[in-house]
Amino acid sequence: MNIGGGDDAFPVSDRSGDPTAINVWLMIAGAFIVAVFSGPIFGSLYPLATGTAAAAYFAMDGMLHSIMPRLDDSSRLPFVGGATLVVFWFMSRLDHRLAATIPPYRLVRHVARVVLIAILLTLNTIGLPGRNGWMPRSLFEVRLVLADRRFLPVMAVAAVIAHLFLTRAKGMRARWDRGLEFVRLRPKSLSSGAL
Repeated sequence: MNIGGGDDAFPVSDRSGDPTAINVWLMIAGAFIVAVFSGPIFGSLYPLATGTAAAAYFAMDGMLHSIMPRLDDSSRLPFVGGATLVVFWFMSRLDHRLAATIPPYRLVRHVARVVLIAILLTLNTIGLPGRNGWMPRSLFEVRLVLADRRFLPVMAVAAVIAHLFLTRAKGMRARWDRGLEFVRLRPKSLSSGAL
């Protein structure tokens, strides 16, 4: 079916086979998935930037709570969220620069990434007994997860998978880097680096 008729018609069907149109929709779907799961994704891939941004969030929230006690949580959110995003943006760019220029930092970051991804995959795989959530909310739940005999074997397998994915998926990493450069979370002049 065409809209407009004649030679200048616009095709309505998705079956045109145009790879550009398909790639655009895949990029939109990928961006949606990253946005929905941004906490675990960025938290495990960029622990320095995420940790610093979380510290800025709590510091700014505490400061606003003491300076302006009449502001409720929703009124503080724009200020706290803005400060968190600025700190994350700055620290993400710094993290990429450090990884591109300092090999020991890149190695430490890789080990931290593997451990964090393995923990997230393990928690998601074995879950928590008696509850639907997969993240422990108390020290008691952390002890329950650590006492599970499946925890260490599943975590070891998840760590191997995370290491292989981070080191072998070069095409996916190049697309990820381009996406980060597009949203300015990574400087454009950097090489992709080994780990």
